[in-house]
Amino acid sequence: MKKLVFLSAFMFLLPLYSSAQTKKIGYVDMQAVLLKSKAGKDAKALLDKEKEEKKSALDKMKEEIEKLQNDINRQSLVLTEEKRKKMEDDLALKKQNFLKVLQDYEAELQKKDQEWTEKILKEVEKVIYKIGKTEGYDLILEKSAVLYAPEAYDITDKVIREYDKTYSTK
Repeated sequence: MKKLVFLSAFMFLLPLYSSAQTKKIGYVDMQAVLLKSKAGKDAKALLDKEKEEKKSALDKMKEEIEKLQNDINRQSLVLTEEKRKKMEDDLALKKQNFLKVLQDYEAELQKKDQEWTEKILKEVEKVIYKIGKTEGYDLILEKSAVLYAPEAYDITDKVIREYDKTYSTK
């Protein structure tokens, strides 16, 4: 009888004991990882460089449009109706082409940004998994999923340091 009471009490208290054990929890600000890691900074630099190149090409196109618009405005009184119409059609075509090129550039840059972001996040997830496994974390969350947690649970800087080590070896 004593064994049965002891066994029942043990079975009842076992879940309480296991849930009372300290769990190791952390969270990571993935946005900060993207902005502060070497890979994130390199990706941003490449995208910024490409954006500048595209901007200079667009600026040239814009200058041509403005020049043609100014030519039409200055010469409007001396141009024949046919010549003015041809210049206005040319202007409309250049404006339309400019808008298409602008949209294509924006879509291309957005696609590249998304590709870089996905690549970096996949690599960072591997680093987080490794940290969780080697340091005995029970749970690691993304900061946006956390409503409140003390600063001590933030492992973002540790993740960035570890990711930068793996990134620099590539």
